[in-house]
Amino acid sequence: MEEGTLAILLVFGIPLLWIWTNHRRKILELKLNAGNRGDETLRLTVEQLRNEVRTLRDTSTQYDVSFDTALQRLERRVNSLENHAITTSRDTTARPDRFDTVSSPASSSVETAEFRSGR
Repeated sequence: MEEGTLAILLVFGIPLLWIWTNHRRKILELKLNAGNRGDETLRLTVEQLRNEVRTLRDTSTQYDVSFDTALQRLERRVNSLENHAITTSRDTTARPDRFDTVSSPASSSVETAEFRSGR
């Protein structure tokens, strides 16, 4: 190669190479920034979803605790009613009714007459 040709290539080639590399650098920066903005949007969306899931978890826990409390209250009421029913049935079977013990048919008519008259 001649010295003149080499000088022309260097004079025009170096600035062209600088322009081309600068252009490539800017294009890569734009792609990187566009990707980062997309990543930022994605990150914000994921964070919002996490907050919603956290809120739903808290709400479901509150309803679960409330349901358990109501269920325990109902169980106590049912147990109380069952105990009351058992106690009442024991009392009625343990004490005889005063009209069940009749010794003779003659005294029965007298007792019935006394009961009706209110003595």
